[in-house]
Amino acid sequence: MNLFRLFLLLVTANAFAFDLEVGYQSAYGFNEDGFTRNMPYVQVGHCYDITPCQTFEGSLRLSGDIEKERGRMDVRFLSYEYLGEVTQLKIGVQQIPWGETFGFFIADIVNPRDYSDPIFNEIEWIRRGVFAINFQYLPDPFCFQFVVTPIPLNNILPKKGDPFYIVPEVLSTAPLLPRQSFDIDNFPDDAEYGVRVGYLMDCGVDLTTFYYHHFSRDPVLELTAENALKPITEKIDTVGGSISQAFDDWVLRGDCVVHLQTPFCWPQFGQVARLDLVRAIVGVDRTFDDEWCAGVQYHGDFWEGASLHSSSVQVSKGFCDGRHLIECFLYKGLNNRDLWIQPKYTLYFGCGLSISLRADFVFGTTKRGNPRDGVVGRFRNKDRIFLWLNYQPN
Repeated sequence: MNLFRLFLLLVTANAFAFDLEVGYQSAYGFNEDGFTRNMPYVQVGHCYDITPCQTFEGSLRLSGDIEKERGRMDVRFLSYEYLGEVTQLKIGVQQIPWGETFGFFIADIVNPRDYSDPIFNEIEWIRRGVFAINFQYLPDPFCFQFVVTPIPLNNILPKKGDPFYIVPEVLSTAPLLPRQSFDIDNFPDDAEYGVRVGYLMDCGVDLTTFYYHHFSRDPVLELTAENALKPITEKIDTVGGSISQAFDDWVLRGDCVVHLQTPFCWPQFGQVARLDLVRAIVGVDRTFDDEWCAGVQYHGDFWEGASLHSSSVQVSKGFCDGRHLIECFLYKGLNNRDLWIQPKYTLYFGCGLSISLRADFVFGTTKRGNPRDGVVGRFRNKDRIFLWLNYQPN
């Protein structure tokens, strides 16, 4: 991590009144008996109104891994936006969230993700910004959205020696081949594109449906005849939809996606099939008095030959006018042994400083070595405590 660059960025941010966030993330793994995350970071952003209908937005994050002695720069946003009466055009690096549910964000397919820490599931943090042309036509009560990503990005995967390296120990000596690269020379063959249509009914039901042609997002490795591991990233089609409806203190949410002929580890790690994979999440949230909020969801994954059924619960309670926040996320397999418990406590000091402490307790199995074992079982030895210090000056 270049400390001079961090200092220069802080000074520049203060001088021009940019949005500034400085923080530190640390995780202690019980199985590793040591730190698995030791990362300071700084993020600077600014939104500049060129005219009442034209805006420029930029956001940059610099982070460093003290244990690995390496740093990274992420462009979160760098885009121009034009707002018309019933149109909206945004061009540049951006994040385009789709979907309504929490937990695994199955409908959030436009942006690839940072999987270097798969159980750090803060979607705003792990979603990668991509250069895209994002046009919306908004004649009430409809919404038509067209998205094109000329040059895609890969997911970020753990490196060899990292705590969450995706290769099982039994294959740790197998060489990992490089992933497919993307550049402007492959345009338009590599371009990702799609459309999303929304309709807000008079009764308050918000319905959307979408189609996206993109490279597969799930990390999949194939064992070649030469005993090497080849990352599989192929163009696929995804269709899906979302629904949300508010009833006073209640909110109904649902997402469903169908990945057509997507690469999938089946029947075991290293063997790859191309199949239609259906994923669905449906649930309900309720806000109570005294800063209580609770949500429950059903998760279903379906493909030829097997299916996964799970449930999740998320509960939060604020105290002392929101200065203290206690949360808990629970994910439990119904026809599998997945169990993920994540309690969390956050203290807000009122001056832009917050301290968050969470724990991850993961249980499951990979006895058969195939997807029927569940989603989180492969992280069953990754129990940890996670500390997050965050400062955002007012």
